[in-house]
Amino acid sequence: MRISLSIAAVKEELTVRATAAEPTAADGNLNGVQIDSDLLKSLPAQDSNPLAAAALFVDPAANGNEGTAIVVDGVEGGALDVPSSGVRRVSVNKNPYSPEFSRPGRGRIEVQTRRGSPRHFHRRLTITARDAAFDARNAFATQRPDMRRILSEFEMDGPLPRDFGTFYVGGDYLVDNEQSFVRAVTPDGAVSQDVRVPERLGHAMARTDLRLSPVNTLSLRYSFMKDTLGNQGAGGFDLAERAYNSTRFGHEVRVGDTHAFASGILNELRFVFKQKTRQDSALDPAGAIIVKGAFHSGGAQLDASTEETSYHVEDIVGLTRGAHTLRFGGGIRRRTIDLLDRSNFGGTLTFSSIADFLAGRPTLFTRNAGTPSVNFGYVDYDSFAQDEIKLRSDLGLMLGLRHEYQSLLHGRANFAPRFALSFAPGQAKTVLRIGGGIFYERESEAMQQLQQLFDGNHLKQVVISNPTSLAPDISSALGSITQGAATLRSPYLIQASVAVERKISAKTFLSVEYTTSRGVHRFRSRDVTALASDPAFAHIYEFESTGSSRANSLNATLRSSFSQFEVMATYTLSKSMDDTAGPFSFPANSLDLRSEWGRSDFDRRHRFNLAGIVRMPHEFKLGAVVQASSAMPLNVTSGADVNGAGILADRPSGIARNTASGPGFLSVDLRLSRRFVLASAESKRKSPYLEFRLDAFNVLNTVNAPAYVGVITSPLFGKTNSALAPRQMQASVRIGF
Repeated sequence: MRISLSIAAVKEELTVRATAAEPTAADGNLNGVQIDSDLLKSLPAQDSNPLAAAALFVDPAANGNEGTAIVVDGVEGGALDVPSSGVRRVSVNKNPYSPEFSRPGRGRIEVQTRRGSPRHFHRRLTITARDAAFDARNAFATQRPDMRRILSEFEMDGPLPRDFGTFYVGGDYLVDNEQSFVRAVTPDGAVSQDVRVPERLGHAMARTDLRLSPVNTLSLRYSFMKDTLGNQGAGGFDLAERAYNSTRFGHEVRVGDTHAFASGILNELRFVFKQKTRQDSALDPAGAIIVKGAFHSGGAQLDASTEETSYHVEDIVGLTRGAHTLRFGGGIRRRTIDLLDRSNFGGTLTFSSIADFLAGRPTLFTRNAGTPSVNFGYVDYDSFAQDEIKLRSDLGLMLGLRHEYQSLLHGRANFAPRFALSFAPGQAKTVLRIGGGIFYERESEAMQQLQQLFDGNHLKQVVISNPTSLAPDISSALGSITQGAATLRSPYLIQASVAVERKISAKTFLSVEYTTSRGVHRFRSRDVTALASDPAFAHIYEFESTGSSRANSLNATLRSSFSQFEVMATYTLSKSMDDTAGPFSFPANSLDLRSEWGRSDFDRRHRFNLAGIVRMPHEFKLGAVVQASSAMPLNVTSGADVNGAGILADRPSGIARNTASGPGFLSVDLRLSRRFVLASAESKRKSPYLEFRLDAFNVLNTVNAPAYVGVITSPLFGKTNSALAPRQMQASVRIGF
């Protein structure tokens, strides 16, 4: 007998098993932090911010002049403009000396966005609400403010027809009616104002991963964001009339192609198109009045709109040959900026004290006039090569080289070598790691904006020290310019570290690491009028790359994971010194830069951070985030402009920069959650559920001051006029099916 049988539908199953990381791998360091979406949902986070927990483990000394680098799906960008529900995993300090990235491991946060499930359809809706009726009162609020916040999140994902791929769609919308608190001192006495600060923030993301062939995947992602912020800027010394409105809009398209060739070569091609706009406008067009350390009145003198368009293309190749794992590639990013800035067209009068204000004796008058529109563009290039070598079963070596070049800066020899050596003797319970490298920075967009606007041809920036009138005539006054020094070049950070990692038990690990770093050619601003006088200009403000920094830290990290709890805690003892706080910081005396050496603005001797969850009886889960740090530095200033630079950065005689102490910080946040299965399905993953969460932020209701007043002429010198959020309660419900 001949029997013909039809072939059944072919089904493929992919099983992924968790295995222990290779002890000597460059990205196997135990002090790295990796937080997946399940853990993110268990930790307390205001507005469901997926970066909040990861930011605890960032080292400020490793940041660039634009802050922590955010890497989304392998591409470095300035911010995370995707819904919080669209984040799959967040990592910090993964492969600390990888040449693929511009910043060290502790100076970058890597984000992977969520893909759709290849087997099941999922739909999830989350509503998070907060009401001030359940909160403690802010230390500077005259009464309990009427504040409400509602965050709505939706996501849906699943397989495409015929196993062609997967899709994901998600979005969130925040309605936030917060308040800020004005605490100022005017000639009429103390002023207390509660200012409503409405915010409407919306994000959306759609992603699909198409399986073109068994070895070729095409990924498409589109994200959108629109933020409307009202009454920004009011609070502290800034009276309610100083508020301004801000609108931000942006969208982004990402295309990624991953192809595995028969020769074992994996190629990743990425293309990113991004467009962003921002509009800031003051509520009151009146001129501004600044009385140092007392009150700020009048209009915000802010009227600017910016449109940025950028393209980013990069290609990365990976392959393995024997004991060598190679990875190399490069990228090009082109950015164009259209800027219209009419800020400070009404002028700003600055007084050193209330007594000077009453006497009509201003210390400084500034005003802009002219053509406020500019357009410019620039290009960034980067390339890298990395070889991870398995020298022996217990010895690994990573060698890498990165090159960066930015068309705005001088110098093209920005080569950044990196290396990481790991040794795991015996049974690999103890691992010794040694690493080092050079990390270059780029000139920020804001630096270039000032140089383009105040170049002597567009805006006229009038700066008059000790004016004799409250309304100076600027028609015949000389303008000031802002420029980059002829020797301006890319700053770089030299960092080295040695770490000892120990496996205490099957799921408990301890890492102790010593890190030292030195910043070279760091950006700063300076008034070089006395050095390079030009009769056509009153002042010449210049960006220079002459700053430096040194930092040393000892970090202990404990990681433990059991069936009932999971925790990661770090303690850091550190010291960071520098002579510049960034590209926009001016020295007290532009002719004496040596006196600027002091504690970094972010320097805190002791820092402790903890993130963990405890699985409680009856399927309850408790998540906790603890932050504690010692005092930050305080820079004492005189509120005067003795050297006539047009900048009120002078310090009293004999007092160096950042020699006083500011406030410390302590916060404990908790989340209690419980999931209820609504109906059983063939698998637990497909079962519909309802999850309740209750968050408490700053449970101990600690009064944390953001800073102390450092102006000696202020009636609040050495004190604070604002406080961070008190204890706040937040409830959320999540339904999934």
